[in-house]
Amino acid sequence: MTLYLFQQDLRIHDQALLNKALDDGSVIGLFIFPDTWFSTDKDGIVKKDVFYLSFVYQTLLGLNHQLKTLNVPLIIKKGAPKDILNEIISTYDITSIYFETLPGYEERLLYSTLQSFGLRTVTDQMKPLYKTHALPFEIRDLPFVFTQFRKQIERLPKIFTENLDLIPQEKISINSIIPNPDALGITFIQHELIPGEKAALKHLHTYLFEKQLANTYKETRNGMLLFNDSTKFSAYLATGTLSVRKIMNQLMLYEKTHTKNESTYWIYFELLWRDYFYYAHLQHGDCIFTENGLGNRHSISKNPTLIQAWMQGNTGYPLIDANMRQLNQTGFMSNRGRQNVANFFTKFLKQDWRIGANYF
Repeated sequence: MTLYLFQQDLRIHDQALLNKALDDGSVIGLFIFPDTWFSTDKDGIVKKDVFYLSFVYQTLLGLNHQLKTLNVPLIIKKGAPKDILNEIISTYDITSIYFETLPGYEERLLYSTLQSFGLRTVTDQMKPLYKTHALPFEIRDLPFVFTQFRKQIERLPKIFTENLDLIPQEKISINSIIPNPDALGITFIQHELIPGEKAALKHLHTYLFEKQLANTYKETRNGMLLFNDSTKFSAYLATGTLSVRKIMNQLMLYEKTHTKNESTYWIYFELLWRDYFYYAHLQHGDCIFTENGLGNRHSISKNPTLIQAWMQGNTGYPLIDANMRQLNQTGFMSNRGRQNVANFFTKFLKQDWRIGANYF
């Protein structure tokens, strides 16, 4: 039996790794809610808030529905990953494990745990638009300035091959295990952005081809309030319900059949930023999480009163407070809002950026 470990790839479209797993034999899917997601740090900040957990849980409900069309059961568990994996491997006689490799520290700890079982593992890289082997330089030579990175990448052919539709496997005598949200300690929330792969694909089509909002993206993207100010692709990209290659191919189709202008280019431009930070993480590793990050030493004076005021939107600065209150009440804040409140937290209040990042 083959185990497919879902992480930030909660979809069945453009799923080359799941395709490989299905070619390998009978497959079951697993998603783990680690105990650490529900814990708080020394500053009292919970690892994953109710908005995130609810969005992921509802996304998994959609994923389970999608996987049923492939006869792949999905098992959802909460707990210590090592204990859960040990249980799953022994219960279902797992011989192979498939999973995407992500650059994060906690993810790498998980992969070490997977390797410790001594089973065959198969991995792939699905998160970035351009895979490592397609880059015109080695990761160690990644330009420190984004513009230099962008200029080199934009010379590459814009060919983004998506994996074909998956072929269902033969039915197996294993049922999905989908606990209710209460059993997982998750509050079910109605989100403005509907979770799940089907909703993600519909949103992409609506944004591009029905409302044709890509025409004016560059002009509206700095808006901080209206739903259509920005693409709202971020939550879908973060959970992997939208493939970045799907977005890019649909965008190029839109440019071919409707409009190609500075705004449509700017969506591609932002996807390149996403790739750049992914590769910067690969290049620099865990040092990006140090107090100074990749920059020079700066003044920090921890002040719990200022930190709490910032978190609760009670700083007395209307723009900052409005954005933080929106985050607290909806789980979302616009890109421009995040830049404003992050700069305020680090440059004006002179607090440790990592506390703000944890709260985000």
